Amino acid sequence: MSELTEISSLLSAIISPIVLISGVGLILLTLTNRLGRAIDRTRTLVLAIKQGNEAISNPRKQLTILYRRCLLLRSSMVALSFSTLFACLIIICLFILYFFHISTTAWIFVFFGCSIISVLISVVLFIYDLILNLHAVSFDVRLVCDELPDTESMNKLSQTAAH
Repeated sequence: MSELTEISSLLSAIISPIVLISGVGLILLTLTNRLGRAIDRTRTLVLAIKQGNEAISNPRKQLTILYRRCLLLRSSMVALSFSTLFACLIIICLFILYFFHISTTAWIFVFFGCSIISVLISVVLFIYDLILNLHAVSFDVRLVCDELPDTESMNKLSQTAAH
């Protein structure tokens, strides 16, 4: 019965890193889709620049922003991949602890901290990507609108809608 209890506690300990890996996988899927769209838009802009299409406002500036977004998304994906690596290392340390009775507790905490820091870095880069995305869209909006709504008027509009 003691062996069953030990195996049960080992499996319970392994569940947390596996859930982390699963969640990171879903975020990676989202980032991969965003990167694909940014790359597609980049190719469209490059083609428009080559053809001299005047219908796109500031295509070179948009291209610069899109390239920065692609770099941010790639960096965010790399950070998430490191988070997955650290979660896998946690699982390995747990097996070493269980089978060889070698204390890996310190390493488990280090790898967990590194995994969470990697997720944090990824989220910060993702937020910055969202900001850049809106900045790139503003060029197209300015092409068809005389001016962009400013933050103050948007706040008044949202307050009016709330009441």
